[in-house]
Amino acid sequence: MLDQSPFVIASIASQQTHALRQQLLRPHQSLAEMAYPGDDDSTSRHFGAHIGDGPLLGIVSIYCQPHATQPGQPAWQLRAMATAGEVRGLGLGRQLLNAAEAYARSVNPEGCWLWANARESALGFYQACGYRVLGELFEVPGVGPHRIIEKWLAK
Repeated sequence: MLDQSPFVIASIASQQTHALRQQLLRPHQSLAEMAYPGDDDSTSRHFGAHIGDGPLLGIVSIYCQPHATQPGQPAWQLRAMATAGEVRGLGLGRQLLNAAEAYARSVNPEGCWLWANARESALGFYQACGYRVLGELFEVPGVGPHRIIEKWLAK
């Protein structure tokens, strides 16, 4: 078990997310397939977490993407959120989500939507963080069941 050292959350390059994306989210895909469309857009951001100078323990990416149920509203999509097994339940996921939300708010101070295609197994986490679950369950091939989640980020 890890000690009580604080996690360090920082903006990172998209390429730095690839190893954890593959290891934790899509082990059946190649490392080259971990480069997602929009990763290097000027508005996209990637956050990584570690303890001290240690390895990355968690990641999240955020993209300026329209939200299908909120047309015309400013919106951001979360993708590739993951934390290493040894730190799950210690608040790291919430800290990464807070970093992504803070970034979206900084760009849209009047408010915006944050949404994601969330794994069914993570819905409880997102609901505890204030997200609403929408629509029917759908399958992402090779990944598993997902549902859309959303949250309005007010000023």
